[in-house]
Amino acid sequence: MTTITATSIAHTRLRTRLNARRDELDALLQSALSAASHGCDEPAEVRDFKEVAAEESRVALDDVALARAVGAREQVIAALRRLDGGSYGLCLACGEAIDANRLEAIPAAGLCRSCQVLDERSRAVGR
Repeated sequence: MTTITATSIAHTRLRTRLNARRDELDALLQSALSAASHGCDEPAEVRDFKEVAAEESRVALDDVALARAVGAREQVIAALRRLDGGSYGLCLACGEAIDANRLEAIPAAGLCRSCQVLDERSRAVGR
């Protein structure tokens, strides 16, 4: 007989949220790929400098947004794997339990708050 616990209910709810986020990111990435493939078919137009600069800025921002979406999707997939493997909710760096409120706010979180702060500081120093 399977015992239903608060943890299993919470994990089911978080899995649903993670799957929904993955689907949302998949749709976003698919839309971006579709837009990129249709944009390549347009004939070259003569444009002024401001139009070219604005387009380059938009493309750069789109690239950043896509990179973030890819990274977020990777985090969601990793969280789903941790759920399947039984290690969900444990910090990847120190192995301690991640606070339930943090997981509720950020279901794909792989680091506890303390380790996240350390990670962000080390990234900032490395820049």
